[in-house]
Amino acid sequence: MSRKKRKRKQPGHFCWACGRRRPNEKFSGRSHARHVCRECAKLGAEELAYRQALRNLERCMTWEGIIPRKRRKSFEKFLDHKDRRIRARAEEMLKEDHAERACQRAMRDLEEEILEDELRELELNEGIE
Repeated sequence: MSRKKRKRKQPGHFCWACGRRRPNEKFSGRSHARHVCRECAKLGAEELAYRQALRNLERCMTWEGIIPRKRRKSFEKFLDHKDRRIRARAEEMLKEDHAERACQRAMRDLEEEILEDELRELELNEGIE
């Protein structure tokens, strides 16, 4: 019987502010628990709050570029956010959402038209035979 292979853990910690996996030496004592590396800890509270708000905002949107109904209420809070950069990004995301929904709606309509045409052709072919 062969031995079971172990999963190797990646070394260090993940810094949520910069999105990188860093070695333990790049974190100070308290930063291990906060998951903020030394470089990001120097940025200040305002910049960290901006990055956290941006992460929360981006979590509202799916990979397809749509804001689901369940997340719509939390997304709308960002449209009235105190930081103008967050408000601007939220408005951009709202435009992307509208564009993606329109695209999907058009694709759905096109597929329905194709199916209806195929059904008409089948009915005509059955009527001829």
